[in-house]
Amino acid sequence: MREACGGGVISDFGPRPGQETIGRFADAVHAEVPLVARTATTAVRGGRAVVAAPTVSPLRLLATLCGALARDDQVSLLRVLAPGRVDWPALQSVADEHRLTGYLSARLHAGNATAHVAPEFLVHARRIYLQQWVRTGQLFREMERIARRLDADGVPYLFFKGPLLARRLYDELGNRAIHDIDLMIPRADAMARYESAFTALGYRRSSRLLLPLAWSQYWLYQLEYRRDGLTLEPHWNLQRHPSLDLDRERMWRERVLLKTPGGVTVTALSDEYTLVANLLSVPTDLQNASLKLRTLFELYLLWSRFPVRYDWVAFWKRRRAEHTWKLAQVVLAVVEDLFGPTDLACHMVTPPPEDCRRLADELGAQLFAPATGEWRRKQLAMRLFESPLPVSIAWWAVTLPARALAHPGVTWNRLRRW
Repeated sequence: MREACGGGVISDFGPRPGQETIGRFADAVHAEVPLVARTATTAVRGGRAVVAAPTVSPLRLLATLCGALARDDQVSLLRVLAPGRVDWPALQSVADEHRLTGYLSARLHAGNATAHVAPEFLVHARRIYLQQWVRTGQLFREMERIARRLDADGVPYLFFKGPLLARRLYDELGNRAIHDIDLMIPRADAMARYESAFTALGYRRSSRLLLPLAWSQYWLYQLEYRRDGLTLEPHWNLQRHPSLDLDRERMWRERVLLKTPGGVTVTALSDEYTLVANLLSVPTDLQNASLKLRTLFELYLLWSRFPVRYDWVAFWKRRRAEHTWKLAQVVLAVVEDLFGPTDLACHMVTPPPEDCRRLADELGAQLFAPATGEWRRKQLAMRLFESPLPVSIAWWAVTLPARALAHPGVTWNRLRRW
């Protein structure tokens, strides 16, 4: 027996809680999902067909590669990069789609693994990395400008996601593709004061409201402002859903101070609520058909940041109270399968129920085989919340017009796909 992270005791023997989920998802990945199933190539030699060694889908290979690089697992890394195993053009396409190319560039160079990588891939990945480095620097300078203005006005704020997440998770700023700046404010009814500051900084609101914000705040949680190719998204909550009861007072009480590369001190979400914010982005991205491997990989990195003796019993009690427990259990099971073993086992102090195991299998399969129908994908996203499915469907339908107007970028991208 050994001491668990939260101070309880869990056994070293037998499968850890959630192991069954991972096993079934892995079986589905290799046996049922066409995109991920191991395939064999056939060549003709001497007048007869010869079946070559099986290969792994580019997306599965990307997940394995990112996990090995994050853990600095040289044995797994060399196994992944073995000669003839990687289809580099296919991996490049998938890494670009899932916004992990810059990370691969930085980590492959840092790990002295470039000798095992196709030169064309290295050149392309370095170009992406440098583009992201420039963009992240630009967003940091803009974030510092916003912080100075809000500090001067004496109004509270919390930065999260965006360039700040790049600073927290990665050694190099070019590792993360970023498009906007996320900002938390205490209440929606204080938006007028913040909007005057945003206007003075050159931003204009691109979100439109179906009803005044005094009413719209109950089904929206953020607005969008734009300036010269920059997007600022002030939030008054991390997410809106009938099942959620997020402890915003605790969120603000546990805020931390962080320094930007330019030396400006800003207030930000704690590690725990940064994790919660990223967890809550999973059902949203899934519903909008925009869930990427990077979202899950960054959850893997976030979970790995926590100290071993973090009070995980209290952590899971808070997830119960806020009704994010089910989502956290499901996503953790998928994350561990995708990116390999970590010390996260001690985080799972209670075994997930059967419905969480099934949802983990479905979520993992959805990532690898997304073309399973628009409505089926939306239903899966709704089932990640803890309210009955009919309640989630009703909430989605009633709030759809307001959300479509408030998030014109998402709405436009959806219309283009259709």
